[in-house]
Amino acid sequence: MADDAFQVELSDDLDGARLTGELDLLVYEKADVALSPLFDAPGDVILDVSGLTFVDSSGIRLFVRLERAIRDRGVLHLRGASPHIERVFQVAGLPDLGIVIADGHDG
Repeated sequence: MADDAFQVELSDDLDGARLTGELDLLVYEKADVALSPLFDAPGDVILDVSGLTFVDSSGIRLFVRLERAIRDRGVLHLRGASPHIERVFQVAGLPDLGIVIADGHDG
């Protein structure tokens, strides 16, 4: 059910991905496996989160783990967040970790 609603589409050059659906505990393992190539990215990682409709603390934990993995060589960018999802990121303190949050209105 919910697992089918969540999708990860990696970019061709493995420097980012597009996430759609609900990122929660039920799909954490699927998301972790799907994003695993990005943990070794040589530079910045850009995640298009415009298709995310929900994210819980397990999703936040995944973003924090990814940021820590690439911290010495790049920056994690979360782009296209809806106002609700962006608020979750802000409250969770992701910008304080150096994760760049760009909403859907940024050009």
